[in-house]
This record gives sequence, structure tokens and C-alpha cells, in this order.
Amino acid sequence: MRISLAEWRWAVAVSSLILLAAMAPNLWGYLAAPPGYHYTGLAYAWEDGASYIAKIRQGMQGAWLYTLAYTAEPGPPLFIYWNYLSLGHLAAWLGVEPEIIFHAARLSGGAVLLASLYAWVSRFFERLADRRLAFWLAATGGGFGWLTLTLGHPTADVLQAEIFPFLSVLANAHFPLASAALLWVMDALITPAGAPLTGRQAAQLTLGTLLLASTQAYGLVVAGGVAGLWAVLRWRKERRLPASLVIRLGWVAALA
Repeated sequence: MRISLAEWRWAVAVSSLILLAAMAPNLWGYLAAPPGYHYTGLAYAWEDGASYIAKIRQGMQGAWLYTLAYTAEPGPPLFIYWNYLSLGHLAAWLGVEPEIIFHAARLSGGAVLLASLYAWVSRFFERLADRRLAFWLAATGGGFGWLTLTLGHPTADVLQAEIFPFLSVLANAHFPLASAALLWVMDALITPAGAPLTGRQAAQLTLGTLLLASTQAYGLVVAGGVAGLWAVLRWRKERRLPASLVIRLGWVAALA
């Protein structure tokens, strides 16, 4: 797999358009808010988004442990949601509102996901036209949920943002980063059996596993399930398990 500089320029240009589209509903909300009303800054999955803003506010107040905000009985502080608490500390240091840091993190995570996605599809397609088409479909595609939504019946492709790149970027800061981490893990796991991991792939495997384990753990179930199934198929065909894959899966399990 080799990606030329010209390809990356195209990918950056297209990714910028996708990120702008993901920000457009929020910009419209700010512009269209009537006098006397305060726009929350959220347009998609706003129920969850409000809780993320609350976590950032706790970080801005100096907290490194999370206390449940929307309840009459908060309970003990816990070491969880470190990512949004960290964003709160960053927002306090920069002197910006939590909504600003939330959207900046959302777009940054989206940029990482789109770059990882282009590198991923380039692994399987040689022709430039095929790479670009695959990237477009993967980055912006979903299903026909938009059609059933007009009839009042939402489906998974408009509700489950975790599994669609564009919706992930539209939703929050950690969904796109977790999707990118899943691609890193899968890229390292599907390295041809017997081939040693490069330093970059080892870093991908380690960082991707830690990010998934702390933000979207069931992505590890997907990665482990796919790689495990491939190992079983290899065993049925060759009557042996690829030792390198077993070691990589063991490392993922240990980190998780």
C-alpha cells in the first residue's frame, strides 16, 4: 500500500468538506436561535451531548473524577469519562466555553477517523478511482434510513451513530476516535501471518486497544471476533494456528 502526496491532498480536501457538513447543523442552530433563547450547541444526539457538556464543565471546575450530574443522588466520584474531564481542564486553561472545546474535539476526532479510513481502504484497492469511491461510500454512506425517517420510522443508520463514520462525527468527540482505533487494531491484526509487526503497527495495536477499552469496549469484541474467526478458518484449512495472530490477540486481550 502506497499513498501518494497528491492522494492525501485529495483526501484532506474531501475530508474538510465532510467535516464542514458535520458542523453545518450546529452553525445553523447558532444563527437561527430566536432572541431570548440560548442554543445548546447540539444538533444530533443532543440528549447524550448534554451529558458530555456536563462532564466537560466538571473538568473545568477542576474535577478528575466524575460525579453523575443529572440525579438527585449523585453517588461517589468515579474514575470514568477521563476524556471529557480532560477536555474540561483544557477548556479552563484556554479560557473557552465547553461547547467550543466539545466541537473542536469532535472535528479533530473526525479528521483522525477520515485519515485512518482512507489509509484503510487503500490497503485493499490499488486503483485510485476505486480508493476514492470506497472512501466516499465508507465516509458518508449508511442506508435508506433517511427514506423511512420521512415516514416516521427511524432505523439503525440514523440512530446508531457508533457504526457509521459520518454520524459518528456528527454525534460527539469519542465515537469517531473509537472508530479510528478499531481500524488501527484491525490493520495490525490482519497483517499476513508470520510477518512481524512493525513499530508503527505495534503502536497502532497498543494505542487502539487502550482507546477502545476506555471509550467503546464492544469494538474490541468486533475486532477479536473477526480475527478469531479468521484464525479458525486458517486452522481448518491448514491444521495450524498462525502464531503471530495468536500473540497479537493475546496482547489485545491483556490490554483490554
